[in-house]
Amino acid sequence: MILFGFLSNNISFPSTIMWSALNIAPTPDKTFTDYTRWRLLVNDGGRHTWHYLQTDEEVERWPQNEVDRFWLGMKTVGLFRTPVAFTYSTFVSV
Repeated sequence: MILFGFLSNNISFPSTIMWSALNIAPTPDKTFTDYTRWRLLVNDGGRHTWHYLQTDEEVERWPQNEVDRFWLGMKTVGLFRTPVAFTYSTFVSV
């Protein structure tokens, strides 16, 4: 059976892996990457690309903003503050 003109059932895969496996901890307490070095760049066309800064000089030139921290799951300060919720009875009495 031929799929899309180039794949078939007679595919053989190499017996050795060409790359090493990632050493990822089973818990999020110990991360495998430094989240403080990731930056999100959005261009005028709406394309979103993540960039990893490798040197301390790059980190100083391009500080991480609150939106970057939010999408990385990091603690944010003052982003998306919601007003205090009211119950119906307190709303009517106001």
